[in-house]
Amino acid sequence: MPENEPQKSSFEGTKTISLSDSVTVSSKKENESWGAYDEKWGFMFNDIPKEFLTKNKLENFLLARKEEDEKKIRLKSKPYHYVIEPTNVCNLHCPLCSTGNGAETRDKGFMRLNNFKNLIDEIKDTVLQLSLQNWGESTLVKDFPKMIRYAADAGIFMRLSTNFSVEYDEN
Repeated sequence: MPENEPQKSSFEGTKTISLSDSVTVSSKKENESWGAYDEKWGFMFNDIPKEFLTKNKLENFLLARKEEDEKKIRLKSKPYHYVIEPTNVCNLHCPLCSTGNGAETRDKGFMRLNNFKNLIDEIKDTVLQLSLQNWGESTLVKDFPKMIRYAADAGIFMRLSTNFSVEYDEN
């Protein structure tokens, strides 16, 4: 295959092609029971600290994967990866971003802490990973630190993408 030409993939979902694709690193933690499963679902169990992995979450995940493999239409499992957008407001004006260039695709706003808590209470027993971003800058939400604390206290592992351009008071 010629250099820099995209490779055909047997992976489901998203595949990132990189110039470094010719470099392969294979690793597995010792005594890692969760890491034995196929990693095609978009994140690695090894990234999730053990205190966030529970028997109920594993059972739900295995059921979800089984239902996906069997192409079930009616599911008994719950989603194991959620994306919650605390805001769709951003402080930057990136020209290629619909939020940054001011496109009026939907009303702008901030999620209320009580709404966030209600969502967390609904998903906490089955969610393996919660992504706290989408088309806005989550750190603009006044109660964002409280949101993170509430989700962590509920046993939820989170990821966040931010532009790190918001300045905060030390208080």
